[in-house]
Amino acid sequence: MNPDDIVEAFVATIILVVMLVVAVTIWNQDIGMVLVDLLPGFIEIMVWLFVGGIIVALLLQLVEEF
Repeated sequence: MNPDDIVEAFVATIILVVMLVVAVTIWNQDIGMVLVDLLPGFIEIMVWLFVGGIIVALLLQLVEEF
């Protein structure tokens, strides 16, 4: 578990979700607006998971050094 891998997964997930919301909004504007309202909550959860993942990865690297 490398911190760089966690960053790449985080960025890829955010980009994928935003692209999905844009595609659904183009397809059906009513459903898209519901997803746009949910997007900040999803991003907040992802940021907290990202911070936790980075802390765990850094602690694991620290333990492996000893």
